Amino acid sequence: MTTLTYTQLLNRTLDLYMIEHFTEAYEFITEQGPLVSGNPAQIYNFRYTIACKAGLFDLAMTIFEEAVEDKGFWYAYQYLTTDEDLIPLRQNTRFKELSEICKKREQVAKLNATPVLKMLEVKATDQGNIPATDAHKPGLLVALHGNQENMAIAEPYWSVAIDQGYTLALPQSSQIEFTDAFDWDDIEKGAAELKAHIDGILAHGACDPGNVLIGSFSAGAGPALYAVLKGMVNAKALIFVAPWLPELDQWTAMLDLLKTKEIPCHILCGGQDEDCLESSQAFVKQLKKRQIPYTFQLIDGLDHDFPDTFAEDLIKFLKS
Repeated sequence: MTTLTYTQLLNRTLDLYMIEHFTEAYEFITEQGPLVSGNPAQIYNFRYTIACKAGLFDLAMTIFEEAVEDKGFWYAYQYLTTDEDLIPLRQNTRFKELSEICKKREQVAKLNATPVLKMLEVKATDQGNIPATDAHKPGLLVALHGNQENMAIAEPYWSVAIDQGYTLALPQSSQIEFTDAFDWDDIEKGAAELKAHIDGILAHGACDPGNVLIGSFSAGAGPALYAVLKGMVNAKALIFVAPWLPELDQWTAMLDLLKTKEIPCHILCGGQDEDCLESSQAFVKQLKKRQIPYTFQLIDGLDHDFPDTFAEDLIKFLKS
């Protein structure tokens, strides 16, 4: 039985891909993919793309056809028609037909895309006649997924919060990239969706408005931080795992709000995270410069992923 997480599966496959061990990468994700809970559409995408890079063109077409025709998945038409890895398949008539099917599915999916929220609430307890004041309401942890992810992928990492007496809210972006894969590329739109979710939850009256924490992985940090800096939402603390913040230079003038409102930031990032280490360190530098309270954990040997100790770390952040 595998001990891999979905993120580890993708990262290790990409490691092999980057050193051009294409056959090994294909065999790895094909063998381990069914054992990992994640997005099957993305696993299929890795498989047919890497098979093509390995020169296994007939196999790549078979996998692509199974993904689109049998599984009902779709992939972005622009990607299918421009990605260099798929050049050998583009003259294939069947590939063109399946790409057109994807194009139509993509149009429908984007037309119907809406923000989604999953709530995992603390189990009700018998409180007798205790009044429903904020002091007796659970805190709220809102956790945003990364790009090309969804709320189901995010859930296992943050669910320990429920055992700590918090309600867990998992927003899913309305910005869809391919089947069950969502992103936060439009920061303002993502921040507006986050605000709407939090406003709706607090309006319901079941959570303490003074105990709202916002967490995120990777690109989820963008709309989370932007929403706080623009005053769209109030947060007791921010918890960012491998934050991807390419817009940080444009937001530095707003960072003092974190100090004014006394919002601590907890940042965790892998020492081998080629995507987000630079961004994480730049954010920490700005926090330190402005004397904004923060913690920063740099995890040796970790790439773009959650650390193995994240459950324990999260409990500590929730209790601080």
